[in-house]
Amino acid sequence: MRRKEAIPIVLVVVLVMSLYTGEGATWNELGVEASIRAEQGRYGEAASLAMRMVELARRSKGPSHPDVAVSLNNLAKYEQVLGKYDEAEGHFLEAKAIWESSLGPHHPDVATCLNNLAALYYQQGRYHETIPLHLRALAIWEEADVDDLDVAMALNNLAAVYAVLGRFSEADPLYVRAVGILKTAHGPDHPEVATAIDNQAKLYRAWGRYDQAEPLYLEALNVRETILGPDHPDVATSLNNLAKLYRGMARFDDALPLYQRALTIRTHSFGQDHPEVASSLNNIGELLSGMGKFEDAEPLLQQALTIRERRFGPDHPDVATTLENLAILYRAQGRFAEGERFYLRALAIWEATLGPDHHLVADLLENLAELYQATGRVTEAENLEERARLARERAWVRAGV
Repeated sequence: MRRKEAIPIVLVVVLVMSLYTGEGATWNELGVEASIRAEQGRYGEAASLAMRMVELARRSKGPSHPDVAVSLNNLAKYEQVLGKYDEAEGHFLEAKAIWESSLGPHHPDVATCLNNLAALYYQQGRYHETIPLHLRALAIWEEADVDDLDVAMALNNLAAVYAVLGRFSEADPLYVRAVGILKTAHGPDHPEVATAIDNQAKLYRAWGRYDQAEPLYLEALNVRETILGPDHPDVATSLNNLAKLYRGMARFDDALPLYQRALTIRTHSFGQDHPEVASSLNNIGELLSGMGKFEDAEPLLQQALTIRERRFGPDHPDVATTLENLAILYRAQGRFAEGERFYLRALAIWEATLGPDHHLVADLLENLAELYQATGRVTEAENLEERARLARERAWVRAGV
């Protein structure tokens, strides 16, 4: 079976040779060169080549040919990386319809598109919508006579959703199985192995298992720097995640240079108005705020909020993250009215996205209760503390703690 370029939660690149892409380039040549440009972080150019693939396939094969679906799938992949989420969703859905019509609903190519669409929804914070897509993709790949790498990718992506929803005990065995498959297939030094290890480390960090997370993060970073070079966006992902771990361990001086290096890589790769850049700005701002450097932190957090609201809309989980970080900063500065407003807005987003019984909801409730205590609103604070206690207990049960 010809494998498509399916998108894991963190993009896995494919190393290929460059080919001619002039006006007379074939469909295959355009696809190979698009992969190369994406590997180099030149996603705008990759998207332009993928659009040419779509047009060429439609002219030569007709609008409902599977090659059109392949082209649309790859175009949507690059649009997603560029933050063009509406365009990407439309092209993924169009590709899925063509594959289901031409190949049947249980074909592995349909699973590829289901996985990619789920990855897009994950990035948009539409977590609950991803689960049935991932489960259907996993079922197709496990029942079909396909490469185990597809199964590993499906396991990795479903685990990532469970992890963000706080379902840690369900995520862990999926990650373990995915890493095992990938190491058997590729050996330990491969970008896809690094992606799976990095995601497993992210789970352990969220679970509070820092001693298990750090060696995995370092392993993933080493593989990515060796294989992809020091300035690749995937290296920035590893740097960012390792810095988050150090932040959680109060190792501020170790975290800051990693965050700053990740920001430099992302700005160079994507430009200044990109969600990945906003993530770095948010993380540096949150760290500086935690170090008491409020005047340095606030403009970074405001910039991150502006980018995230513009790219994702006002009700995205990443928007809630930055709102809460700003609220914490304002509370520390005694700007209680501003802090309360941002806390309440973030709380509404978290509860709508993750449900009321999530550890992030409990964290926010406790932070808001501290603000109410500081302003003499003792009864309101106690009510929030009780809500937080119950939410955390239920979250622990769900996580298998």
